[in-house]
Amino acid sequence: MSEFYKILKNRRLDFHSGQPVWKYTISDLEFNQLKESFKIVQRLSQLNPKDCAIYYAEWWKRIFNGGYPSKDEIYNSLCSDKLCFDANDFYESAKTGGSLLNYKWIKIQNTHYLKTLLLQGGLPLKHIKNYSGKYRYFLLKIIHLNPSSIEDFSTNTELTGLLPKSSQNEIIYSSCLEIVRAVLDNDENELLSFRANADLKQITEELIIERDKVRKKNNAIKFKWNFNSKSNTFFLNTAITSKIGFEELNYILDDQIVDYQNEYKLFVGIDLIAKLTKRNNETYKIIQFKDFVIFKENFDTEIYVIDSYDKIYCANHLLYSRLNLNFPTLWVSGNNENFVLEKSRHTNNNYGYVLSNDVFSIDGNFEEKTVIEINSKAFSIIKFQEEIKLNKPDSSTIKFKTNTENIFDWSIVSEKPKWLVGSNLNIVKNDLRIIVYDNNGQRINNPKLEWKQVNKSIWNSKHTTLELGALDVKISHAGINEYERVFNIGDLCLSTSSDYNNPQIVVNSNYFVLEIYKSDHYDCSVNQNKVTFKITNPSKFPSSIKTRIRVNNQSFGILAEVISPFQGVILVDQNENVINDDKIFLDKIKGWRLIVNCYGKEYEVRVFNNKNPEIVISKKIERKVKPLLEFHDTFKSLFQLYNIIDADNFLKMEIFELLPHNRNKKIKSYSIKQFSETIKWKVNDENIIKFDKIESIDISNSVYALPLDCDLEYIGKIEIKKDLDFYSINTINANKFILFSDKNSKLKIKPEFISVNPENELTTIEDRNNRIINYSKQLLEEDFTGVIWNKFWVYYYLCKENDLPFATFDIIKAITSSSELAAKAFAFLSLRFDIGEYKFSGNDFVELENDLGLSFHWVEQSDWENICQINPKIFEALAVMLNFKWNKLSLCLLQKTKNSNFVFNAELNNVRERLGERVLSQLPFYDIENDRNKYVKPIPQKQWNEQVNILVIAPLTVASSISGRNKGLWHINGDNFRRRIKYVEDLDKKWYEESLIYYLN
Repeated sequence: MSEFYKILKNRRLDFHSGQPVWKYTISDLEFNQLKESFKIVQRLSQLNPKDCAIYYAEWWKRIFNGGYPSKDEIYNSLCSDKLCFDANDFYESAKTGGSLLNYKWIKIQNTHYLKTLLLQGGLPLKHIKNYSGKYRYFLLKIIHLNPSSIEDFSTNTELTGLLPKSSQNEIIYSSCLEIVRAVLDNDENELLSFRANADLKQITEELIIERDKVRKKNNAIKFKWNFNSKSNTFFLNTAITSKIGFEELNYILDDQIVDYQNEYKLFVGIDLIAKLTKRNNETYKIIQFKDFVIFKENFDTEIYVIDSYDKIYCANHLLYSRLNLNFPTLWVSGNNENFVLEKSRHTNNNYGYVLSNDVFSIDGNFEEKTVIEINSKAFSIIKFQEEIKLNKPDSSTIKFKTNTENIFDWSIVSEKPKWLVGSNLNIVKNDLRIIVYDNNGQRINNPKLEWKQVNKSIWNSKHTTLELGALDVKISHAGINEYERVFNIGDLCLSTSSDYNNPQIVVNSNYFVLEIYKSDHYDCSVNQNKVTFKITNPSKFPSSIKTRIRVNNQSFGILAEVISPFQGVILVDQNENVINDDKIFLDKIKGWRLIVNCYGKEYEVRVFNNKNPEIVISKKIERKVKPLLEFHDTFKSLFQLYNIIDADNFLKMEIFELLPHNRNKKIKSYSIKQFSETIKWKVNDENIIKFDKIESIDISNSVYALPLDCDLEYIGKIEIKKDLDFYSINTINANKFILFSDKNSKLKIKPEFISVNPENELTTIEDRNNRIINYSKQLLEEDFTGVIWNKFWVYYYLCKENDLPFATFDIIKAITSSSELAAKAFAFLSLRFDIGEYKFSGNDFVELENDLGLSFHWVEQSDWENICQINPKIFEALAVMLNFKWNKLSLCLLQKTKNSNFVFNAELNNVRERLGERVLSQLPFYDIENDRNKYVKPIPQKQWNEQVNILVIAPLTVASSISGRNKGLWHINGDNFRRRIKYVEDLDKKWYEESLIYYLN
């Protein structure tokens, strides 16, 4: 028995439920037993990975006392020279243990395994105790920054210098950020643990008092450019705090909100950065997918948000500053390896770093100059103190200063036209609009703004008519001058020709010169204001054209990506290679784009599951270039309609041209599969399950197994062991498994049912139904302390942490078979996961609903009353769940309100008008004429055509379930019908909710 399992048993737990290691409050005795256990390990294969991971966490909490931690230091703390493993073995085993315990590995460019392993231990208590005064002063300072990541303070040497030298590293900064965020977010669970420690209690109380003095910035969320000198890479830090309020959401959406949605998706270019999901009436939970985005050449990117109705919000204001390598830029650093770009030409730090190309010469003293190469061009990183000037022939001098506080920030209102995909300068149109803020995010009224042409020396007032082309802008306030460069396009417009066979770009102005960069993909010729193109490489389809635009009398211009003149309906990968294959895989589409660029034509995408073609999700294509990742949630919801293990579970994506009179023409069709690889396995004579090698996948580090039909203590992720010429799995405690890929793997295997016993094949529908009924019976009979509910809990947790569909496991699928059981499962998961923050009832329940194809508001009202009578806490969780999407229904069910203004046929006509003929024609068929079911109200007298039957029957069925008149939604074979009801729910929420209340009244 592993030491970690003993720790769990001492707390009456049978499995690890995902909480950080420090929350187990491991005792001194348990830690010493853990430490001693490594000394009796006789061979490497006996080293328990989970125990190793736990030791790393506890070492950080108990033993660390300064300096940068290393795996050798941790290994040496075992205090034995007779171990059968070395420091690297111990570290690699701890990494494996972290994966088995579902650690969320910290990723900033690379995966920070050591940092993640240590921070599971929480705070370095010994070190904090020894330097409590310095930690206190540091924390009281950084709380006023309202930091969302360590980059918000780690490069400020004045702040980090408050800590002892041995504490100035990113792992300590992460621990400090954890304390400050817990205080700022008023995280009661974290604060309780801090107060429980005598050394932290006083600091925590002082921080709570200081919190009330923190001035909240309106523009606190900013994405900053970073440069890593070790790898010579630029990346945009896109980390956001774990939750935000309406004020921060308004800022992200640039105050463009009309109605708050339950979910928003934040993109940087083609990368999905985060989902913002509504958790309750006050906050949105941030599900972060990428903390950073690496850029190689083109540093101009589009930041945007998409809501649940596919409305797009421009969010380029989240970019703290533009990165332009044509000019010297000021950077700050805390470790001389990672640098953060300053927007200003001033820094409060003692030292600054200028990144410059070799066109500029240095005027003044500097500490150090390092020559580097970026994209085959020479650059220098110049370390300086106080002041430095950089000069360029026939250009103005650029001056940078240290030890000078940057007292204001600014934002240029850019007016990017539709023909411009991206540029290296902000775009203005005959007007200079700049918003200036103080350090608290408050707007500064009437700052002094001036401008001049880049090749001139005289500054003009903001009120002087702007000249065309590249302009330098000077922003002055309280004796500080800051500078920007913009490009005034005036009335410049680029358009493309309508002739499919003659791709052209037309320039409407003689004041500008359009220069086309040479390309291996096409040739071009210029004739006055027209540029004609010809494809030279048919395997490529350029989604944009790289150009340089300048004014006739200027040498300065902008580098600009402009609209492509090439027409077609094409799928391209991240390198603009045309995808000719009609079969695509979901784990390979990162960076892929759907290009729909045909003059004067409109298109829509229709997606459906091969095994359930009646449910079609259609989306009109509003943009000419659309990242395929924007369809990810649509793909996921349709894959959930059928068993993930079945090879026939694939999607069809069809692209239609929309024609007059509600006609359409199919243009393209693709099959979409979830997984690009399938693992091959067999059982040998010794009952060992062996797996064949897959060239594209590291099986031992990215593929795991979950045991089925075994004792509770053995349910958990199992690693795949690499032997001499094959891979195998330990089958001592179970002989049936689900095999799956790590959720962070780039390429994934199709989940596979495997078994030692060849007779354990995938069961028939009848066998599975019997198993589900049996689970349902056990779950209804046992109370929440029973073994069956603990199994339910562990499988739910493992599905959630490993991106496995909940419906994969029959014990979870069982809750669809009974209204009473659905209410009981909701209560169980709320009690386990809400923990004062409504984590399950405030949002996570939606994922379970979508996966299983049910909604908890369908539950019979008497079942809710019974469960709330047993545990009154559930009433509040129920209210939170209902209010997440159905405010009016919540009032109807919980406060017995009525809606007397609903006129059925009039509202049905309204929803038909909202949906339009195109959507109505795709609705699933329902035979209402032969419906003999009992409902809470009679089916209204028919005054509609057949295609809208499902709109009428869906809310009536749900109302009848809630009232207890009809239990058809909970039939063991009702999955397909339940999915149709869910489809109507999401199709038009206004109609569904109001008609449901009408039926209930």
